[in-house]
Amino acid sequence: MKKNNKPLSEGKGQKLYRRAKGIIPGGTQLLSKRPELFAPDVWPAYYSKAKGCKVWDIEGREFIDMSIMSVGACILGYADDEVDDAVMRAIRDGVNSSLSCPEEVQLAEALIELHPWFDMVRYARSGGEAVAIAVRIARAKTNREIILFSGYLFGEQHLAEKIKSKHWSKYFLYLIYGLLVFFLIFQTHSNEVIVIINDITNINLSTTFFSYFLFITFISLLTFYLVYSNNKNSLIQLFEEVAYVFLFYILFTNSTLLWSFAIYFIVWHALPSLNDQIINIYGQTNLTNVIKYLRVSILYWGLSVIGICILSYYTADNTALFNLLFVALLASITFPHAFVIFKMQR
Repeated sequence: MKKNNKPLSEGKGQKLYRRAKGIIPGGTQLLSKRPELFAPDVWPAYYSKAKGCKVWDIEGREFIDMSIMSVGACILGYADDEVDDAVMRAIRDGVNSSLSCPEEVQLAEALIELHPWFDMVRYARSGGEAVAIAVRIARAKTNREIILFSGYLFGEQHLAEKIKSKHWSKYFLYLIYGLLVFFLIFQTHSNEVIVIINDITNINLSTTFFSYFLFITFISLLTFYLVYSNNKNSLIQLFEEVAYVFLFYILFTNSTLLWSFAIYFIVWHALPSLNDQIINIYGQTNLTNVIKYLRVSILYWGLSVIGICILSYYTADNTALFNLLFVALLASITFPHAFVIFKMQR
């Protein structure tokens, strides 16, 4: 909450942030604190002091922090007296030694008691480091070096009925189309996606990364379509696909990251995919077959909806965490879903 009317974009904080971007990649050491995530050229970039729920910027302007309280770390407020007293006692006793402190055992036991689904505890300095450790453990356990995602499924579902060629290159076209949709969503919400990818992989991407790949996939889609365009209908189909891409761009630009996923995956992908499944299982789509399909699938749909509701409830105050878990969930179910559809169609 600003206490004066001086434009924030003219303040020392924004001037200092512009200097920082010239010597610090991205401008800050932590992606989640970048001003662009909140209000570019306006959000106060630096603070001079903080207490309770209030923050003062380097010009002394007072704000009420209604955003993320130090990325969710200060749930008791800034500079809490009891916490500060405990920290000062620890500092006076010495916080660094060649020996381990007994508190790490006590904390590990408390965490295991609170979370009985795990047996051991390994500490990390940040969420990104914790995920990076988990990835390394998974690689060591499985002897696999690559983490892979693919947009093939979405391209195949949309283009399989339109591309009748039996040439192997059509499968590459499916992949290109699916990746185009992914990068379109990523590019229109690049700041949020960068934070999510960093949390999952500890990789720090730039906002231009998605723009480059969006351009590459778009040009590749046009090129492959032109290869298949051997008649007037094919060219009309090409213009239709380009129109769809621009329509998606408008919708994604004016939607949140979550709604962008919902618009594409539910309206554009899931409903036609359900129709394909009903045809493959029952031979045709009609009311009777739709009811049959719903009877055998409603339990799983219900469990999915309940799971999403529970996730939403427990992450209501942390949109970044919800997006991270939601994207991870989508990624985890994509391959088994693609495999089932692939086997069903063959």
